[in-house]
Amino acid sequence: MKKQYLLLLVLLSLSTGLFAQTPSTNVQQPAGSGQEAEAVNGKWTVGVSAAAALNVHESGLAYMKNYSYIPQLGVSYGVDVRYQPFKWLWLRTGIYRTPKNYVLNQADTIYFNNSPLEIARGELARNMYLNVPFMADLSIGKKVRYHLFLGGYVGYWYGGSRMGSAMPLMLASGSAIYDEHYAFDKRCDNRFEAGLNYGLGLSIPCFSHFGIDVNMLWYYGLTDMQKNTTRQHIPHYNTTFLLQAGITYTL
Repeated sequence: MKKQYLLLLVLLSLSTGLFAQTPSTNVQQPAGSGQEAEAVNGKWTVGVSAAAALNVHESGLAYMKNYSYIPQLGVSYGVDVRYQPFKWLWLRTGIYRTPKNYVLNQADTIYFNNSPLEIARGELARNMYLNVPFMADLSIGKKVRYHLFLGGYVGYWYGGSRMGSAMPLMLASGSAIYDEHYAFDKRCDNRFEAGLNYGLGLSIPCFSHFGIDVNMLWYYGLTDMQKNTTRQHIPHYNTTFLLQAGITYTL
């Protein structure tokens, strides 16, 4: 419940901040006033990027003795648009295809003919999301600019698959392997995601209008992957770290 209140507060703050940034592009500043360096007359920049995405899955199951989650890597890519009302501030949004994968390991002990038998089961969950961030980008520097990103994001869980096996560790045979598409259930799957994001980065101009970005971003999910439909509901959240590189073009 605390995560939902935090999400609502962040979205309200972002909306207020974005609509408040409406500088006029026609105001003439007096010569020597020192404010000419701050106004940039509304620059627009577009960019494309790709990233290594490490997803950490959080669930109440992780606190149970026989369950463990292992973070998984994937590749994220997308496009973004940026508006610069001031020299030190960019407003950014875009759309990114981001994998949020994880492995669930489960170990159990059963008894067969009064002898203990260790059973191991591992499942790779591949979850594909479309993420739309809304960020304030605060920057300093001249030739190389350094960036601090603060904001939130919304996402849509549009596809996935499950691959795994169940195999008795003490036997040489008897394994069961599967690889199948994930079938969504609207009664329990929550395909909408929202949360916070922030990070650090740097940008380097090169050639005319072009630039290179390198960023480290953190996406902290505040919405449960599953709907709360049972009394013994176990929540599931994703936290994703991105190491991102891209090319930008300033219009």
